[in-house]
Amino acid sequence: SAADRDPIARFLADSLPGVNPFPSKHSVCMYTVTPDRHFVVDHHPEYANVVMGVGFSGHGFKFTTVLGEAMADLSLNGRSDLPIEFLSLHRATLK
Repeated sequence: SAADRDPIARFLADSLPGVNPFPSKHSVCMYTVTPDRHFVVDHHPEYANVVMGVGFSGHGFKFTTVLGEAMADLSLNGRSDLPIEFLSLHRATLK
């Protein structure tokens, strides 16, 4: 909307004179987070052979190496020695 676009356009016009401050193309980025703002890293509740990692919106990229390790552990061993219990699909804050 104009309410979102116009402040950015003003900033760009002030900061980068001579550059067109209006986008030639744009899209909306929608994301979701869990109520406690933690990821979910767990086995799928119906398919034990599926490991899922969800809810990484906004800040998950910072944790990709450890999340990948945890998900690999779950996939290969069925469990992880990493402290990921607080990321369980079955935690109290998700009920």
